[in-house]
Amino acid sequence: MPKGSITVKKPKPKTLAERVLVHKRTKHAIEFPSRPVNHKQEEYTPSLPPDITTVTNVQLGRLQSEFASYADYVQGVLALAEIDHLESVDVEKTEEAKTRLSLHEGTLQEKADEAHLDPVATRRRQESLEAKARRTFLRNRLDQLERAMKVISREQSRRETENARRY
Repeated sequence: MPKGSITVKKPKPKTLAERVLVHKRTKHAIEFPSRPVNHKQEEYTPSLPPDITTVTNVQLGRLQSEFASYADYVQGVLALAEIDHLESVDVEKTEEAKTRLSLHEGTLQEKADEAHLDPVATRRRQESLEAKARRTFLRNRLDQLERAMKVISREQSRRETENARRY
């Protein structure tokens, strides 16, 4: 190593989702989508105008593009959230099983109750619920984006039909 050079260690992926991304990038050259930018190169969260019939054709095209890009981004984040949720459920079950196996006395029900109340298992259960909530939120957001894209598409079709009648 040349004198004065600095070695930067890349952090090792910790979660299953991070490991999947690393694997996808190295083996298949699939990259996680970055947060999209609009035509002004600014990050955004798209929203429909109150009256879509008042926007120009150019603005309508931009809206379609922004919603589609953002939906792709949310879909990628949702995939990672699904993986995180699966991993958290597995960790939660493993933690409870470890606690049950460490108990030497009591009925099966008593061991199950004790394992359920174990502080580590309780924390893992909370993490699992949070992962499920993130996944649910992202699914709902993706549904909203898809509905908005349908509204935009219907407006584009309406305009095309209206223009065709004129000519």
